[in-house]
Amino acid sequence: MRKTIQVFLVLLVFIVALGGCVTQSKYQQKEDQFTVLQQEKEALAKEVLAKNDQITAYNDQMKTYDKKVSAYAEEKQNLLKETQLQKDMIDALTAELEEISKRYAVLEEETKKLKEEIAAVEVKSVKAAKKPQQGFK
Repeated sequence: MRKTIQVFLVLLVFIVALGGCVTQSKYQQKEDQFTVLQQEKEALAKEVLAKNDQITAYNDQMKTYDKKVSAYAEEKQNLLKETQLQKDMIDALTAELEEISKRYAVLEEETKKLKEEIAAVEVKSVKAAKKPQQGFK
């Protein structure tokens, strides 16, 4: 029985030794695959760095665009305020012009009446001036 156990142990060690051995060609093939994968990993890492740089550049560009948009929005607000002020000024001037036009119309009417009164007075003066002269004839 003891011999059987020894034989069994020797067979076990032999099987483990044979099972753990890898041929040189298989080892080289796995090493080549590892090298290829390592190169791919390095290439992808470089690509990631390039993409990160590109993202940073895009983010910087976006910040510049955001600043421009903010400046344009502020300028738009200023223009809207200025436009409203000008509209209010135009409305005030229009109201003032309407008031002046009404006063002008009233003054025109008064001037017409005064001219009629002056003409009437002149006619009376001429008639009055002619009456004494007729009396002397």
